[in-house]
Order: sequence, then structure tokens, then C-alpha cells
Amino acid sequence: MAYKSLDIILSRNKVRQTLRMEERHEKKGVKRRRLSSQRWRKRFADEVCFSSLSHLLFAYPFGVPSGSQEGAAGQEDSRSRSLTDSSV
Repeated sequence: MAYKSLDIILSRNKVRQTLRMEERHEKKGVKRRRLSSQRWRKRFADEVCFSSLSHLLFAYPFGVPSGSQEGAAGQEDSRSRSLTDSSV
């Protein structure tokens, strides 16, 4: 249990990645380009993640569709009732 929590902390803080990168010397220009590329990839991944989430949020204006037939029928009944009530 303690090893698992330590492993999670090490991976969250990227200790293994930084240790692996510091094993050999990296020229300044190469390091600058690598860090710039990593920053760009992180920004792009955040934008892709947000756009996919916003697509899901706006795709279902009445909420996420349920897998059961009862829930779908209940939603249709409530919508039809609200339409008939407004016409009265």
C-alpha cells in the first residue's frame, strides 16, 4: 500500500522522467526546442480536451440520455405534458 502511494506521487511529480532526462548532457538549443515542443503539446492537448468536453455538454441539452427505456419515456411524457399545458 505504501509503495503504491509512493509510486503515484513519483509519477505525478514526474521524478522518473526528469531523472532519465538528466542522465546525459543536453545542449542548450536542443533543450530549448524540446521544452518549447513539450509546452506546445501540453497546450494543444488541453484545447483538444476542452473542445471534446464542450462538444459533449452542448450535444445533449436535456442531459445525458439514459440507457433505460423508462427514463426516456418519462422524459417524453414530461415534455409532452408541458406542451399540452401551455396550449390550454
